[in-house]
Amino acid sequence: MAVGQPVLRLQTLWHESNPCAQIMPLWAQTGQSLVTGGRVERRLAAVLAADVAGYSRLMGADEVGTARTLREHRVVTDALVAKHGGRIVKTTGDGVLLEFP
Repeated sequence: MAVGQPVLRLQTLWHESNPCAQIMPLWAQTGQSLVTGGRVERRLAAVLAADVAGYSRLMGADEVGTARTLREHRVVTDALVAKHGGRIVKTTGDGVLLEFP
């Protein structure tokens, strides 16, 4: 199986089994919001999603040290995000979702 085929098959299954799959492309062409019926605001942004590799293993080996290191890294990360005009969209344990307009 070539790289990318599982994703394509998943997308195909979603389209075959989801009635919204037929409506969504038509709705997207209108440029209207499904929720508000108003115009959709579009903007160019870089989105970064990251988490700590091996976080569960690290927590198992040294929970206190890992939590401390994560807090220290978050202080630096938060400052860099602000310095570069970004915004922290969401944090989840060891993960962050950032947006840079």
